[in-house]
Amino acid sequence: MTSAPSHILIWPADRFYWATLPPGIIRRDGVLSAGAIELARDQVPVPMEQLHAVVILAPHTSVSGGNDRDSRSIVCMIEREELRTLDSGVLMLTPEAIPTCVSPQGMDAPDPSRLNLLTGEFEPRAIRSHRHRRAAIVLGAITISCVAVSLELSRRAEQLRQVARDDTAAAQAVLARVSGSGVPDAIALERELEQLRAIASPSGHATSFDAPHALAEIVGAWPSNAGPSEVGALPQSLSVRPDASTITVRTTGAPAAFLAAWKTPAGWAGAEPRVQSGVQSNAHGGADGGLVTLELKQLAPARPEDGGSP
Repeated sequence: MTSAPSHILIWPADRFYWATLPPGIIRRDGVLSAGAIELARDQVPVPMEQLHAVVILAPHTSVSGGNDRDSRSIVCMIEREELRTLDSGVLMLTPEAIPTCVSPQGMDAPDPSRLNLLTGEFEPRAIRSHRHRRAAIVLGAITISCVAVSLELSRRAEQLRQVARDDTAAAQAVLARVSGSGVPDAIALERELEQLRAIASPSGHATSFDAPHALAEIVGAWPSNAGPSEVGALPQSLSVRPDASTITVRTTGAPAAFLAAWKTPAGWAGAEPRVQSGVQSNAHGGADGGLVTLELKQLAPARPEDGGSP
């Protein structure tokens, strides 16, 4: 047995068991997997359950001289009992050399220091603790970074909430000033908007209806010879409205005489008169009188932009 530093052991190759595995079985160095143990069982004289095995990949040279894509694997094994008797300060156990029977032909043997038997379940406590501490440091750094990012995001979220509260307060202040009270009145604001829309719309500028003027025009168009002693017409009712005006006349004689004397006033359009005859008895027992209903509609004055007189 030779030794380097006290924490590294280097033993002769004959203290180990050796085996090889075909290409494509192993993909990386390390402890031999349970599935690959069966392939090496027939190459060692002791039960595999008593051995601790590690494996490395070695370049493989084909007969034609070309290099294969896959590499052959070299397996190094030792009894578990020997590993349990090692001093706790030993950190690494490797063979002194790799036997030529398992080395790739035509190429230099792999570095035997790659075959460290103190791995897996036999990993030294100091190395395991160091790895755990390193993982804890990395995890702590990640945790601190996450906390810092969370605090920053929380701070920005609070700023956005404050901006939203300020905007809400400003909107409520505007509503309070519009409603004229200390409490925002959305209904009053909506009503005021409706009034403004009505004023701004074309229908809001329509000319208001002058009922007295319309009545004067209709009365002024009454025939001068429509008295009882002449045409014999008596007004019964007169209705003046923005859409249409209606006048009902009772005649003592034939309604045609009144219709001949009636002239539609200027600025008005008359519909077909409705006549009901035989409602007035004469001195001879006949019924010559009647009811005449006239419907008049005031014409809209022409606007200057339409080509009419202002």
